[in-house]
Amino acid sequence: MIESEDQVTRDWATALRSELGVSQKEFWAPGDVSPAMIVKYEKGEHEISRRVRRLMFIHYVIGIDLSGNLNTAKAIAAKHKAAKASMGEIVAQFNEIQRVTHRLSLAVNRITNELEA
Repeated sequence: MIESEDQVTRDWATALRSELGVSQKEFWAPGDVSPAMIVKYEKGEHEISRRVRRLMFIHYVIGIDLSGNLNTAKAIAAKHKAAKASMGEIVAQFNEIQRVTHRLSLAVNRITNELEA
């Protein structure tokens, strides 16, 4: 049994998949791996990404079922990304308002000084 996500290798994955008797698609589902990448991982043509190693370790070694939670996690991530983008737009608009307000204030001060002179 492996003890860390760094030990999630092609050999470990193919041996475990064989032991479990499941399809490639079913085995790699917790890692959200595309069919093309599954082939590359199992043939050793591409190193398993850190994200996939972590997800596979959590699912198969720690025993937390990720298969049902994957779509939920993706939806939360998408909402977070959208909210972050919206917040960025709001901050940019606020900063522009501050710049315009500052320019107006300078203009009012300049006009006031000219009228007093």
